[in-house]
Amino acid sequence: MKNITKRDYFAIRLLPKILEFSRAEEAVMEAYWLADLMIKIGSPKKAKEPPAKVERFTPPTLEEVQEYCKLRGNNIDPEAFMAHYTSNGWVVGKNKMKDWEAAVRTWERRDTGEGKPDGLSMAELRKLKGSA
Repeated sequence: MKNITKRDYFAIRLLPKILEFSRAEEAVMEAYWLADLMIKIGSPKKAKEPPAKVERFTPPTLEEVQEYCKLRGNNIDPEAFMAHYTSNGWVVGKNKMKDWEAAVRTWERRDTGEGKPDGLSMAELRKLKGSA
């Protein structure tokens, strides 16, 4: 069995469509001409959809933070939260903040001492690690 080239493949696929409109000899020639053209041009590529617009972070208002803290029933001081992140340019570490509500939840965990043994502060943990 003969190896089918890309040209033959395209010609075979195009031939039935061309036969509807032409005589057999012309149809074969037309099919190979179109196959060569398709190989030269390349297969049509789908138009790329423009990327979805990423919603930019906008800092919350004090009222939004107060409402969220009240909804969550935490002991976070909304004014301290706003002052902290406003003074730092709404940056977490070296990265721009993406979700201020997640930052409030992190403050909750820090405030309750979750994730730290016996609710120790970070300074106390460092002292314990240094003495061990």
